[in-house]
Amino acid sequence: MPVKYEFASREWFAALHAIFCERAALAAQTHPDFRVSTCEVFENPPAHLLEPGQTKLAWHCKINGANVHFALSECDDVDTKIIGDYATIVPLSHYIVNGDPKRETELEQLLGQAVAKGKIKVVKRATGPSPLGSVHDAICLLTA
Repeated sequence: MPVKYEFASREWFAALHAIFCERAALAAQTHPDFRVSTCEVFENPPAHLLEPGQTKLAWHCKINGANVHFALSECDDVDTKIIGDYATIVPLSHYIVNGDPKRETELEQLLGQAVAKGKIKVVKRATGPSPLGSVHDAICLLTA
């Protein structure tokens, strides 16, 4: 059984970074010019996850072939950016899709409901399949 980490903890971010590195190396073998970039911002996280002076958590990742830049900061120059309430995002961080179209639709509906309630803001979102596969599912499996 894999080790699990608290959502948005330093250990969780390290695991997410590792997943991106592993997936990018594999994807670059067949898609060497592949590029993707993402940013997520978590508002109102538990105080124990924050560094002194922080009020929110953020990460961004820019992938160019097998090259991965990952940082714990907000970035606007990305393909996908989502800003959301930590407590609202936590249940989504456990929702494994496993390639099931029905589960994908359910996850999209949950996201849509959170957006409608003003709990999550989709600033921009790239669509379409990714050679990285489901990074969402991979990190879900490691989220406590």
